[in-house]
Amino acid sequence: MYWEAQAGFTVPGATLHVGDSGALSFGVANLAAADGYSETLVATVASLSGGLFAGLSGGVGTTARLAPGASTAVGVSVNTAKAAVIKGVAAVTVASDGGVGVASLDGLSQTSLGTQNLGVTFTVDNFAHPDFQVESGTAATVTGTGLTETLNFGTIARGTGC
Repeated sequence: MYWEAQAGFTVPGATLHVGDSGALSFGVANLAAADGYSETLVATVASLSGGLFAGLSGGVGTTARLAPGASTAVGVSVNTAKAAVIKGVAAVTVASDGGVGVASLDGLSQTSLGTQNLGVTFTVDNFAHPDFQVESGTAATVTGTGLTETLNFGTIARGTGC
């Protein structure tokens, strides 16, 4: 008796910042026992939607062939040009493969295990931008703009406090 492959997925969720690389990955594993009687898992990225696109190590058409007990990562990317919540779906078709021919496990070739739709959500946040303002008096000065502002309280003698 031979066992079909069993697909397992690890779906990423992340908070990124505007300008980050946006390269992420999801895990694919063959959860079948490595007992000499379990088939290979074949997982293929069928489509990416909702703001997901091909990563450095993956994308549409990427196929992973995993022996029982093995796992791998498949890359996807998101656009981090502006702050947003990105919700997407990676559709992955999976099959159990017993192989064909003399060196095959069981000669039963591939059996479809269907399509897994992996929903992912990423948040792209802005970096904090300081904004110092002197409310009253002349004891403090603010110089610079944007991310490089300096707040100078001048000289404060010990014990005089604010």
